[in-house]
Amino acid sequence: MCSFRSEEEYDAVFSNAVLHWVHESGTAARSIAEALRPGGRFVAEFGGRGNCRLLIDSVAKAGQDIGVALGNPWYFPSIAEYSAVLESAGLEVHQASLFDRPTELEDPEFGLEIWLRLFGQPWLAQFDPEYWEQFFRCVEHHGRADLHRNGRWHVDYRRIRVRAVKARSMEGGL
Repeated sequence: MCSFRSEEEYDAVFSNAVLHWVHESGTAARSIAEALRPGGRFVAEFGGRGNCRLLIDSVAKAGQDIGVALGNPWYFPSIAEYSAVLESAGLEVHQASLFDRPTELEDPEFGLEIWLRLFGQPWLAQFDPEYWEQFFRCVEHHGRADLHRNGRWHVDYRRIRVRAVKARSMEGGL
């Protein structure tokens, strides 16, 4: 449960690469709105619909190979879905975009394994660590055609970038 509260109101709230980890999007949006003063800005970038689709497909296939059902552990909404969440919390969406941001991983040999160790804990926690090496090799096998180019591993990121403003009081008319 996302339950951040502040006694102060702020001019701005910024979030980068966090909100796709927060499944309680409505609760998070309400907390953000409550932290802003009227006219305050919320700016965020996070995984959007289709983020890591090729990687998640490779992970699901690797899970099948080792007998574990592995789905998408994150929240990747569409622009329309997330705009509705923000608007229901009292934020007015001024700009939202969804864009591809394919990202080359640093280590040419172990880049995908390093990424999985860092960000794939929701998957890794579902089976015994003695199977992790087998899992990494299976993901690499299934993802090689789509995620390995020019001797480097890539992740198929798709991001939402949003800018919203807390509605000003409507008292006294427009």
